[in-house]
Formats: sequence, C-alpha cells, structure tokens
Amino acid sequence: MKAIFITFFLFLHFFIANDSIAQKKYPYNITGIISKPVNTKIYLALDSGVANSQKKIIDSAAIVNGAFNLKGQTNIGMYAIFVSSNKQWKRVFVDGSKISIMMNKDSTYMAKVTGSLEMDLLEQFDKKIKPIKSIEQKLLETMLGYQKRQRTDSLNLVLPEFKATQARLYQEVKEFLTVHPNSYAALDLYDRYGKKLYSDSVIISKINAMPEKYKELGLYRSILSKHQSTLTFAVGHLFQDFELPEHIDNRLFNTKSLDGKYKLIDFWASWCVPCRNENPNLKKQYSKYQKKGFEIVSVSIDTDTLAWKRAIKEGQLPWKQVIARQKDPRISAYHIIQIPTSYLVDPKGKIIAINPRGEKLEKELAKIFNDI
Repeated sequence: MKAIFITFFLFLHFFIANDSIAQKKYPYNITGIISKPVNTKIYLALDSGVANSQKKIIDSAAIVNGAFNLKGQTNIGMYAIFVSSNKQWKRVFVDGSKISIMMNKDSTYMAKVTGSLEMDLLEQFDKKIKPIKSIEQKLLETMLGYQKRQRTDSLNLVLPEFKATQARLYQEVKEFLTVHPNSYAALDLYDRYGKKLYSDSVIISKINAMPEKYKELGLYRSILSKHQSTLTFAVGHLFQDFELPEHIDNRLFNTKSLDGKYKLIDFWASWCVPCRNENPNLKKQYSKYQKKGFEIVSVSIDTDTLAWKRAIKEGQLPWKQVIARQKDPRISAYHIIQIPTSYLVDPKGKIIAINPRGEKLEKELAKIFNDI
C-alpha cells in the first residue's frame, strides 16, 4: 500500500520589525474607541510573538473616556496593540496609513481595524481560510488521538481527508498570491506557506520582485536568509555535521563519526504523525542495509523529553537518536520549518537526496547498495 505523507509546518519565526539596519520612518496615527472603558493605557509594541509583558514598547497613550490616540513615527512593519494588564493583543500594520480601531478591552484580539489596505487584505484572507484551518485542526487532533491510542488503521482512514484539507488551504494561498503579489499579506503568506508551494529559488525570486519598502522589513530578510540557507543544503552540496546529545545517556554524538558511510539524517518529533508513520519503513531499510554501511540519525525537535523517549521505545527504533529542540543553534543553519525533513548523505558527506521517504527511500538505497 502506497504511503500517504503529510507535512507538518513549524511556525518558529517571530516577526522582526526593527533591527540594526537603518530604515525609513513612517508616520502612524492610530485612533481608537474601547467599549467597557477603563482609565488605563494603550500600548504600541513590536509584534514579536512573546507575552505583552516582554514586548518592546514603541509608544503608549492614556485611555480617556474610552478613547485613545497614538501618534508618531516608526519603521514600517507589523506591530501589536494592547491594553495594560491584558494578555491579548491585536496586530496592526504600520505603513503611514491613518488607522482606526474599535475594540473591547476583554477581547482585544477581535478588535476591528480600518484604514490600512494591507491589514484589510490580511484579515480578509485569514477570515476566508478560517473554516479550512478549523477543519485542519480538528483532523489533526483526531489523528493525534488515534496515534496516542496506537489505532493505526483509524489514523490512516483520516489521513486522506487531512491531506485534501491542506491542499484546499494551499490552493487558497496560491490564488491570493497570484492576485495580490505585491502586498504585505503576500510576504506574510510566503513566510507561512511558501515552502509548501514553491522551491527556495522561486520564493527568493518572488519576494525580490516585491516593492522596495518591504525589503526594509526584518520579515523580508528572515525569509530571504532562510531560503538562501536552504539552497546551501541542496543535492550536491556538503552536509554540515553537528553534535547533539543522545537519548540513552545524554552523551554527545557527532554525525562526523559516520564519515565513510551512507547516512540518513531525519528531523522529526514524537507528536508528528507522518514522521512516526514513516518509522516502520525506516526500520525495514535499516535492517536491510545497516550491515552494508547504512546509518540513520534521527534528530528530534521535541520540547517534551519524556514524550520523545517514549516514542523511541514504542517504535523500537534501533538507530542513533539525538535531540535538538526547535531553536537549538546547533541546527539553526538547516532552517527546519517543516517535519519530516531528511537528507540522504554519501560517504564523502555530499547530499544525494532530500526528503526520500517510503518508496523513494527504498529505491534510492536499492540503487546505492546494488552498485557496491
């Protein structure tokens, strides 16, 4: 039976609105009305993906009789607006447009933002895909439940629907990018979904064709850097060795110790359904070719060490198992934004295949070892 593979995306980035590079300042004039008014403050901060208490504050204003006004200059980009003592925030794009906000202090994230075409485009698109994302999330929760209870047959029945739902989502993204290629929303979507739709070189070409003002953004530079770095791990390039702790005794293991052998470097996590579905095939190939000079190194990005070790035990995985966490600097060069991701490397350290799974891996190894 042909395996069905689904890719799990990792939203690991933070939006970077400001850094050491000199940028043009854009005016902002944000007025707002708050229902259930409180005599407190409203804040404008970098949208850095962290808690409000940890955000870098750009500006603040008093809320008087339920109204406020934030006015000044800052770099173009995505910012967060929030009320003090509130854990929620609302994203606002600053590009010189005059912005109006209607919000309830108890549901800041649902605030209505008007005046910014870029925000309108992004919010309209997010609203459009919300039902699809909701279905995707429910299917994912169902699959994880089946996986936890080891109900493989039930899980495989859900996988095609999950794959079809993701295909619908990616088609919506592609259509939006075709209609609005020069919008900030397009840049945001290239960051979120680009890897699934286009090759690294195509993404670089598309974002380089965007308006110059977006090239001031940290988000633009982050996307560019990520995909340029990924190109360095293309077929024919040398794989960069790393050293990470093993699961048994936490002893450091260096992939360079496997020089002279063919090796599969497999990035995965215990909660990743397609990763674990591939493990039986990896066991089959490892058993068949390990004595001929084939090794596997599985690199977990789990944050829960116990779940990682439990998954290894449940899967009875006999090859090297190391853990890196999602943001471990030792694997940052690989820009792992989706799992499973794997590299097949030859004895000289050259990458000979990317993401070989299922029948593809079986054919690659058969070709290699039948020639030896």
